[in-house]
Amino acid sequence: MHRNQTIKKLKKLSWEDFEHLCMELFAKRGWKVLGNEKKGADGGVDIWMKRKRLRKKTSAIVQCKRYDDALVTIKVIREMYGLMYEYDVDEAYVVTSSRFTKECYKFIENKDMVLIDGETLVKMIAQSSS
Repeated sequence: MHRNQTIKKLKKLSWEDFEHLCMELFAKRGWKVLGNEKKGADGGVDIWMKRKRLRKKTSAIVQCKRYDDALVTIKVIREMYGLMYEYDVDEAYVVTSSRFTKECYKFIENKDMVLIDGETLVKMIAQSSS
């Protein structure tokens, strides 16, 4: 994982390698990563996860967006929010090699959603590699 520590390197990954990198990162952060057996049209969910902390079970879904320069838009975030309820999970994560529009950050206020941009992702990789 440590070899992918720059945004430039992240953007060179295939979408499949980017998803696998995200799976590995969440696994190192204590999640039981279930991945996604469906390839292609996955309904917006790339990774399914769960974990148990202090007797509380938490489920989560992740969408991975490996973009070169495009920003992740509010449309993606709204869809993911809807999928949280459709699949009855506790949290949702959207991970990108790029950035999010300002509307995305406003939308997730007071919601169990986390946006991880390329810069943050690089920092998380560095932390988990040390």
